[in-house]
Amino acid sequence: MTLGLRNNGVHLVPYSPAWAEAGSAERHRLQDALARWTGRVEHIGSTAVPGLAAKPIIDICVGVQDLLHADAMAEEMSRLGYDYPGDVGIPDDRVFGREPGWRTHLIHVVVMDGPRWQAYLQFRDSLRADPALRAEYEALKRALATSHAADRYTYTQHKTAFVQRVLADLA
Repeated sequence: MTLGLRNNGVHLVPYSPAWAEAGSAERHRLQDALARWTGRVEHIGSTAVPGLAAKPIIDICVGVQDLLHADAMAEEMSRLGYDYPGDVGIPDDRVFGREPGWRTHLIHVVVMDGPRWQAYLQFRDSLRADPALRAEYEALKRALATSHAADRYTYTQHKTAFVQRVLADLA
């Protein structure tokens, strides 16, 4: 299994069962290192959904009581190989990245049980549970990856309406 994607690039690869193993290993590593700040660490994103093609980047959600904890954990995350640009413009989410220039992992620090936490887990679980929904999402991702192969920001923005629709259907 090869992990990683050049910054800003979009390239989907077929699902790999090794992603679950890599996600689990990193979850446990982070849980141990960040225990004083977090109670839960979850593998999220497309690599956490069996059968779904994805960018080969492991996304993990770390739940904290306050987003200020992201700043406090920056030194420990650096020891684990992560850089921290701070607030990257995602509301209520702080992101750490591993392998600058060639991302293998993205860590999303959010308030535990807050709206972002709930959205990440509900969306992941909906895709895991519904093969038709998963297929619809993969078709959208493939089309967007073709039209925005060098622009990850636009690729992600164009998935937003789909994600919001899925989450609204759950409410």
